[in-house]
Amino acid sequence: MGLSLGWLLLLGGTLGTIRVLRAKTFSWMNNVDTVIAEEDRKKEAPMTSARRWILVAICLGLAIYGGIRVQQDRGWNPFHKGGVSAPSSEH
Repeated sequence: MGLSLGWLLLLGGTLGTIRVLRAKTFSWMNNVDTVIAEEDRKKEAPMTSARRWILVAICLGLAIYGGIRVQQDRGWNPFHKGGVSAPSSEH
């Protein structure tokens, strides 16, 4: 039971957008929930407007591409790979 690539991109892009909008500083270590050493704190940079909106644009782009992939695959059920079958006209 796995999620398709479209769903992973859609969810990842959406969660990434939320995380970037809430971030106060920028560091590649923002995703790690561990104790931060002093030298790592020095590597953090304040989240500037330009940096924030570039990252938001990238995340939204991934989410939109994921949504398009899900739509093309007709895979709106995230746990069924390959989408749904067409209804038959036989009675």
